[in-house]
Amino acid sequence: MAGAIRRNEEVLAIAKESGQKPLEAGALNNLADLHLIRGELATAKELLTQADRILPQTGDKRGISIALEHWGNVLTEENDLSHARQKYEQSLNTLAQSGESGFLPYCKMSLAALDMEEGRTDDAIALLKPVIEDFRAQKNQGGESWALGLYARAELESGNIAAAAETTKAANEMSMRDQTLSGLDTHLIVARVDGLNGNRKTAETKLKSLLAIAERQGNVRLAFNVRLALGEVALKSHDFAGRKILVDLSKDAASKGFLLVSQKALSLDRGSAGSL
Repeated sequence: MAGAIRRNEEVLAIAKESGQKPLEAGALNNLADLHLIRGELATAKELLTQADRILPQTGDKRGISIALEHWGNVLTEENDLSHARQKYEQSLNTLAQSGESGFLPYCKMSLAALDMEEGRTDDAIALLKPVIEDFRAQKNQGGESWALGLYARAELESGNIAAAAETTKAANEMSMRDQTLSGLDTHLIVARVDGLNGNRKTAETKLKSLLAIAERQGNVRLAFNVRLALGEVALKSHDFAGRKILVDLSKDAASKGFLLVSQKALSLDRGSAGSL
């Protein structure tokens, strides 16, 4: 993570010195995404604000759509879901106007993830089906695995654990050795399915390994979501320790502005209060 930030900062410096506005905006977009992953929301927002000032000068529709999608990601983490949806839809509209299709499936996946946060799992599934088919046709296994993981999550959120377990088999085979950000997200969903399917020991082994990777990489966003899954899996086994995991997580996430995961942790904790 630190290396990627350093490289993009070097590109940004070169772009500013040489007056290459598209390159500058691209570096700002990349840096915003990296700082979001590191849990630095204020920095991500400042970088996106800088990109917003530059991008209209470039006419780069793809760059504009990426910035809009990144804004959607930041707003989602802040639990401002209505404004996040506006940004994702603006990003999709910008891509449609430009005819640029390369970033389109990734924006659709972000919107599908938002649909799940709002309980719209049918909408998420409808978005993800063609994305999976497109990735498969392109032989893009990384993209297909990522989309399959999200599809499994939608099945899981809708209560269809058996279907989610079947979908994760294919996703897991593709992402087995993948420690990229998308691969790790898929591993998280696979572990959640294991835990909610009654395989607590297997799930916790996977989740603790994921947490170690996230902490080593400085991936705060992933670490928060892994801790959420650890609490969720513990509660599934009626283990009181899950409540402490969730309460601690809620405080830590809120302190960094990650209000969505903080609220999800609180909701899980409160929902379990009468059953433990």
